[in-house]
Amino acid sequence: MGLSLRKPSRERSEKRTKAAAEKLGEGEKRIVADVPEQVHRQVRLRCMERGILVRDYILELLQKDGIR
Repeated sequence: MGLSLRKPSRERSEKRTKAAAEKLGEGEKRIVADVPEQVHRQVRLRCMERGILVRDYILELLQKDGIR
């Protein structure tokens, strides 16, 4: 299967959005942030070293900053 540079169809996009929403637990919201590639790489590496999910790592950082 090759990569496609086509913009996803509206129907496909809506299906993906619905599927992502169904994965969220009750009372949860999704946060999306664009970060530099190097930051993304460092976060992924740190999570792999610790054996945790990026989600859990970000929540841990937020908790250290007083956000619960």
